Amino acid sequence: MTRPTTEEPYGQLNDDANQLDIDLDTTNTTDHVNQTPTTTEARVKTQDRTEGYATDEPTLTSNIKSLKKIKTTHIGWLGSLAKEQFWWLLAGTVALALSSAASLVLPTYIGIMIDSVTKNEEDSLNSVVFRLFLIVLVVGIATSFRAYCFQIAGERAVSNLRTTLFNTIIVQEIAFFDNTKTGELLNRLSSDTKALESAVTTNVSMGIRYIVQIIGSVAILFFLSWKLSFVMLAVVPPIVIGAVVYSKYVKNLGKKAQDALAEASDVAEESISNLRTMRSFGRELHHKKQYSNAINVSFQLGKNLAVASGSFNGIMMFSANLAIVLVLWYGGSLIKQGQITIGQLTSFLIYTITLATGFGALSGLWFDILKALGATERVYTLVHRQPLIESKHLVSSYENGTIIEDVQGLIQFDNVEFSYPARKENKVLDGLNLTLRPGQVVALVGESGGGKSTTAALLQRFYDPDEGQITLDGVPITQLDPVWLRHQIGVVSQEPALFATTIKDNISYGRIKYDGGVSFDETSQLDIEQAAKEANAHEFVMKFAQGYDTTVGERGVRLSGGQKQRVAIARAILKDPKILILDEATSALDAESEFLVQQALDRLMTGRTVLIIAHRLSTVKNADCVCVVSKGKVVETGTHDELISVQDGIYKNLVSRQLQHDTNVN
Repeated sequence: MTRPTTEEPYGQLNDDANQLDIDLDTTNTTDHVNQTPTTTEARVKTQDRTEGYATDEPTLTSNIKSLKKIKTTHIGWLGSLAKEQFWWLLAGTVALALSSAASLVLPTYIGIMIDSVTKNEEDSLNSVVFRLFLIVLVVGIATSFRAYCFQIAGERAVSNLRTTLFNTIIVQEIAFFDNTKTGELLNRLSSDTKALESAVTTNVSMGIRYIVQIIGSVAILFFLSWKLSFVMLAVVPPIVIGAVVYSKYVKNLGKKAQDALAEASDVAEESISNLRTMRSFGRELHHKKQYSNAINVSFQLGKNLAVASGSFNGIMMFSANLAIVLVLWYGGSLIKQGQITIGQLTSFLIYTITLATGFGALSGLWFDILKALGATERVYTLVHRQPLIESKHLVSSYENGTIIEDVQGLIQFDNVEFSYPARKENKVLDGLNLTLRPGQVVALVGESGGGKSTTAALLQRFYDPDEGQITLDGVPITQLDPVWLRHQIGVVSQEPALFATTIKDNISYGRIKYDGGVSFDETSQLDIEQAAKEANAHEFVMKFAQGYDTTVGERGVRLSGGQKQRVAIARAILKDPKILILDEATSALDAESEFLVQQALDRLMTGRTVLIIAHRLSTVKNADCVCVVSKGKVVETGTHDELISVQDGIYKNLVSRQLQHDTNVN
């Protein structure tokens, strides 16, 4: 039976009796091999280095708090998003102006028509009705074109924003993902960007429309009767005061609702991603309750928003109707006095309704805008976050550091200390010294949490050491282009990560060409099949009806463990790395699969510098050098034969224990 450990987030490690995961009480060392050789002069080529990395580790929440002081920056950024769709927005605005102007003259002609009826002027009535027909036709066409232009602008804006946001997310350092939930990031990509789409397009369109509608209505109302206008406007001050109070409350509540929805999304994502584990432990009810609780929090906040929105809209509607009642009351007295006609009062009443409708619609838009402002802060923070390791231009160009023209594969860890950013109080590596010579196979063994997998993670520069340095051919890897560095390293882990696409696509994923920019090399079917043959994968692939076009399912669920390993090995073969990291790729396989995978690994390791995260004696015995790691340090180094001869040595005790276990099992 195995049990997972959480000591090293790089991967889950097993520590049953037949594996080299042990508790160490001593630090006896026999350092026969791990000596620092004279560094050869590296053959390097320097590219322009992009500066400006962040110097701290801010969280999304802390960034949001700090950005509250610079609201104008957010508004300016929203403006830049809108500027990218300038011509679409301009066309929509012209159509908006036309439809708004036509809508504003409509009540005037309705009033004229009523006066024509009351005066029995048939010719005038027909002329007015024809003009009304032309006006409503213009309003209909202009409104349709406006909606089309702003919708297209919105779709283009949100597509560009989501692409930019996704490109920013995938180049962040690994520590960022240690501290940020996946559900939160997915929520930023979906609901937050959708809120911003409305903010910069639809809401802007409707907002301008209603503002023009309000200003135009007020101007015409005063032109028709300044006395009636002052009576009608008596209800405006209470509305304005209520709107200010309402906006502050709703903005805070809207942000909490968005965060609660992100939390619920994270619970759902985690549950679905670990569905097999959930099912095997029979924990469906637990996850149902967990998600239900998260959704309930979101629901309660949404209910509070509904209460606030309903109350405010009710007050707005009451105020609008009160204004209409006042207009009818005072307007009736003006008609009796002969100061206005029935048609003018009708026009005035329609303009009053138009004004009230404009205020009501603006309040609804203001509600959406307040929610969008909360989304703006979150998305702005994430879009402008600079990764601590990679350059922000990493997706499109290699501008960060040095490359080595002819990699030899000499790797040195010099007094490396490291703690994971999420738990700085726990030192994982504490003065680790390690050397891998070109073409050498080095196996790391030791207890879980000792630092083996962390060593592999640092070599790939997923993190940077707190102290000390790691070099490749004498060049500190912090000076190397990080993506170029990873192109030189192939990884085959215990649980290979496959994408939910075809076997062909998963194998060809390993073929990347470095040419000063990121570009995927066109891989021929012949190259793919040759890599599969070397990985002992071709035979089982051809047994599928679709062959290399067979879809493997999410995370390779449609393949067995051995089949997934061989596809991953074929991918590494196609990558053709100078350095290879093996995280005990055969530990979870049956005997037949292990033989085929080990045979493929032997071919893959030939001529490369290899670092093995070792758990099994069979793997360690064939290594050129064995390093026992304990408490973040290399405490024993040598070949298998050298270490087995050390009296009371850690490695010898481990081997004896494992052999005894194998004897008992047999």
